[in-house]
Amino acid sequence: MPTLLILIWFTAFGNSALFEERFGDRSITSFVESNFQTSIFQFLEILPIPLLSSMLTLFVIVLFFVTSLDSGSLVIDAITAGGTTKAPVRQRIFWAGMQGVLAIVLLTSGCIQAFESAVITSALPLTVVLLLVCWSLQKGVHRELTQSS
Repeated sequence: MPTLLILIWFTAFGNSALFEERFGDRSITSFVESNFQTSIFQFLEILPIPLLSSMLTLFVIVLFFVTSLDSGSLVIDAITAGGTTKAPVRQRIFWAGMQGVLAIVLLTSGCIQAFESAVITSALPLTVVLLLVCWSLQKGVHRELTQSS
């Protein structure tokens, strides 16, 4: 179900943005160039029922951040608890709070650009590692299939 909703969401809004960019009065590119952070809401003003679509978009953004924070704190909690997912609730709340504090510090101190640069810089080595893992997985599956037959 989530995949279908994502497909509908991207199809509807993506096609609307492309149509507006090519044939509309206002350019989506100009929205992004003027203020990247609010460009989605400027785009939603073009659509019918902008208040509803803005509220829905805001809800989806909040839902994304909440679920990401929850899953991130679950993983950190499991790692610090030695692999068990039955760690104390206080420990998971602590890690969720620390993620929130880190996000606030990064956003308010202006260090977010440095963090983004570090993430982008580390992407290439991580890609190489992931390609090696995929190659190793393919090799292991092939070995497993030849041994079982």
